[in-house]
Amino acid sequence: MTAQTMQHIPTGRMTTGCMTKGRMSKGRMTTGRIRGPALMVVVVGLVLALAGCGTGGGAVPAMPASEVSMFDMRQAGAESIAQALRRDGRVVLLGLDFYPGGTTLQPASAAAVRTLGALLAANPDLTLAVVAHTDSLGEFYTNKRLSEQRAQALVDALMRQHAVAPTRLAASGVGSAAPIAAGTGEESRALNRRIELIVVDGLR
Repeated sequence: MTAQTMQHIPTGRMTTGCMTKGRMSKGRMTTGRIRGPALMVVVVGLVLALAGCGTGGGAVPAMPASEVSMFDMRQAGAESIAQALRRDGRVVLLGLDFYPGGTTLQPASAAAVRTLGALLAANPDLTLAVVAHTDSLGEFYTNKRLSEQRAQALVDALMRQHAVAPTRLAASGVGSAAPIAAGTGEESRALNRRIELIVVDGLR
């Protein structure tokens, strides 16, 4: 992908069978009149509920395909991401790379962190769920823990380097429970190793 471009892809085989107290509309989670920190808790709970449907580590039941904007964070700009979040309530980020099997961001990801810092600075009322995903290599629960730790590492970097208030970000990880690319080849696995941002509140 070139700079500032978006690619629309199916969201993959993510089950909706466990989601009974919220609903998804174009990727945006809506939960009635709940607002602020309580809404953040609900959003993260719904994300984890999706992962819970696949805790056996097997195939996740199919859901009807929809579309989500994908950004290569080595090239994307903050405003392009903001426009996609404003439209869809959700984006997929690639190019936020961690060391293999670890929770430390690689130096090449520093520019991506700066872009997300700029996004949050330009939209001071924005609150986000930061959801990390892994590929399917390895044990399911190990990957789920790894994804949780990676999401928290990104949140920590944004708070530390860009003074983002902790109430604006909630870290969550679902491991390999929600792939967006089928197959076990390197290209598919690279797409499935990703970060997603889901709008909780504050983007108009």
